[in-house]
Amino acid sequence: MSEVVIELKNVLVRRDGKIVLKNVNLKVYKNQIYAICGPNGGGKTTLLRTIVGITNYEGEVKIFGEPPREAIKKGVFSYLPQRSPMDYTFPATVYEVVMMGRIKKMGLLKIPRKADKEEVLESLKLVNMLEFKHKPFSALSGGQQQRVLIARALASKAKILLLDEPITGLDIQAQLAFYDLLKDLKEKTDITIVIVTHDIGVVPTFVDAVACLNKELFYHGAPSSELNMELLKKVYGTDIGVLVHGHHHGDT
Repeated sequence: MSEVVIELKNVLVRRDGKIVLKNVNLKVYKNQIYAICGPNGGGKTTLLRTIVGITNYEGEVKIFGEPPREAIKKGVFSYLPQRSPMDYTFPATVYEVVMMGRIKKMGLLKIPRKADKEEVLESLKLVNMLEFKHKPFSALSGGQQQRVLIARALASKAKILLLDEPITGLDIQAQLAFYDLLKDLKEKTDITIVIVTHDIGVVPTFVDAVACLNKELFYHGAPSSELNMELLKKVYGTDIGVLVHGHHHGDT
């Protein structure tokens, strides 16, 4: 088995005195695509926020063997939270947005060097957005914007990409194209991808491992025959109808 890049041991998260996550133990390995699935309010977003160190928790969280706040300083991960319209309207080209991923790598004057420019172009090429480099970011479709933000993460040399409901608002064709992109990135780079999704209907076709979460883990491992309707009913309860290509906003 390859290197463990994320490890949680006995993680507990409380909010306003209520338990949001309880007794979460999991490992994510290098170059995996790892899906976190579960119902609204089941703690999926909280789990991501715990991994990136912006939620207080009890227990142990390690990123490459270090606490999240140490990992942040080293820039080992890139976190794309749920989409917000306000973040997507600033006046910048696709090229400029991806160059933002290079800021920490530049010298004191923050002037892009040849290596920075090459990294931006290579990252855009990896997500099939090179031809759009001079387009305004705000003029792109939702799916194209997601690709550009992933290119920015690649340009920053992040080793872990954390995506919170990245397919929300995308049509079915764009969703499937996005999943294909993730598989492509896994093959062409050594990045580890953790994706929060409610759409467990497509999960077995593109992930290496899955966590079924509703405050606590009901399942953690490869998508297999154990991931059956009986288990999913325990996780989702009466909300089982949301499993395939539903759309919603928000989580805790």
